[in-house]
Amino acid sequence: SKFWFKNIYIGLGVAFRMFFIYFSFPFLTITLYQFYNYIDVSLKKYPSAAATPTGPDLNPPNSLALSVVGFVFVLVWLLVLLFFNLKYILYKKNFYQKKIYSSLSVILIYGFIYNSYKPNKLYFVPFQSLLIFLKALVISLVQKSGLAQIVLLALLEILDLFSILIIQPNYAKTGKNINSIIMSVFKIVVLCFNVAFLSQLD
Repeated sequence: SKFWFKNIYIGLGVAFRMFFIYFSFPFLTITLYQFYNYIDVSLKKYPSAAATPTGPDLNPPNSLALSVVGFVFVLVWLLVLLFFNLKYILYKKNFYQKKIYSSLSVILIYGFIYNSYKPNKLYFVPFQSLLIFLKALVISLVQKSGLAQIVLLALLEILDLFSILIIQPNYAKTGKNINSIIMSVFKIVVLCFNVAFLSQLD
């Protein structure tokens, strides 16, 4: 039975790694944009609750269902990360923080979130989660102003870059600090190149 439980924990860990690490940013961006776009189009059709429709419904037939399902998954993403960060990272008592290095189930399920961070730099985990969510919000919700979008994303990337440079949250031997710094620099350069595509400059 322990073998089966271990396999379940490993399976959950792989699923969580896909959902919270590899696909979290595109998932959050697309889902939040879908939800925002549905509300925006609906408000244009119904300016007020008592108003009659002012034009055709421009939302695709399944947009409401997609928006609701996406919103539920975003809530799951937020709640699971909030649960982990509050219980194992931000909770003042050391009992739960010790479990992330001693409990097999916690290591197998959540280890991918924190295994490269130094034990005294675990507060960087909620910080990175917040940055991912804020970047997704900027891309998906600030659609009407390309300039504001680029400026906000650049500020978040600069914050990310300097936080890694100053805090050095990862173990040096993993090389993740250097990789993260290089990626942040490339992201800032790409954002600068995007200025050329701004309609405000035409």
